[in-house]
Amino acid sequence: MKNASEKVLIVDDDDQLRKSFVKLLTDEGYEVQGAASGEEGLEIIKKSCPDLAIIDVRLPGKSGIETFRLIHQIEPKLPVVVMTAFGTTETAIEATKLGAFDYILKPFEIPEILQTVKKALETGRFMRSPVSMNPPPENIHEEAIVGKSKAMHEIYKEIGRVAPGVMKITRKWHKNFLPLFVPLFLRFY
Repeated sequence: MKNASEKVLIVDDDDQLRKSFVKLLTDEGYEVQGAASGEEGLEIIKKSCPDLAIIDVRLPGKSGIETFRLIHQIEPKLPVVVMTAFGTTETAIEATKLGAFDYILKPFEIPEILQTVKKALETGRFMRSPVSMNPPPENIHEEAIVGKSKAMHEIYKEIGRVAPGVMKITRKWHKNFLPLFVPLFLRFY
């Protein structure tokens, strides 16, 4: 479900592609900002953190990978999609090791990129949703994970173990496992 308040940052030095991408996502109901360099993208993130960043690998100044590293120092839970027209195995592995939500090759199909954006935003919301074992009723948020059973305590422990590395989700994992994982949590809600 798209939310007009969901903000997406596009960092690409190709003016035509960046503007087309901004228009496409704006037409889909997202609030979108574009940046022509990694430095410009970092400034935007520092001023008003988006819910998703989509970054080209080849940028003037700081590379997309270096920009990605700096983004995760500022906002570790921000999902980042890395894109490139010059894909190499090394770049894909490096982006994945750094915790990229996805790695996509240009040119991409519009339905594919829209699906990636949707899933990345859903994962970002999930990462930021509060988890509490004993919340007072007035503090229960719509997306909070709540429960006191022994099974829920085990889930809380598992969340604590994997949370620091949860953004290092591989493409196969988030496509196959996440749809099963979220309903498991919501069943206990």
